[in-house]
Amino acid sequence: MPSQEHQIYRNILYEIAKIMNEVQHGRYQHYKGHFYEVIGTARHSETFEEMVVYRAQYESEFGKNALWVRPKAMFTESVLVDGKNIPRFTRLS
Repeated sequence: MPSQEHQIYRNILYEIAKIMNEVQHGRYQHYKGHFYEVIGTARHSETFEEMVVYRAQYESEFGKNALWVRPKAMFTESVLVDGKNIPRFTRLS
């Protein structure tokens, strides 16, 4: 049976892993340069896939400050640019 200290340590690691897996609200920069504000996360109504809901911080053909949604796995993944893996989105604040 694990000691109480060991169990506390496991609980802390579990909470850290949970936090690291969450997409935090705040300002992000896409690797192509545009800025976005993450509003939160949602679930797809049919597949229950976790999605990130975010707002553009610029005007485009889709309007000023258009809302976007992207699968969380895609939002948090790295992309290959000039032979280097970089985050698709980088949190700024």
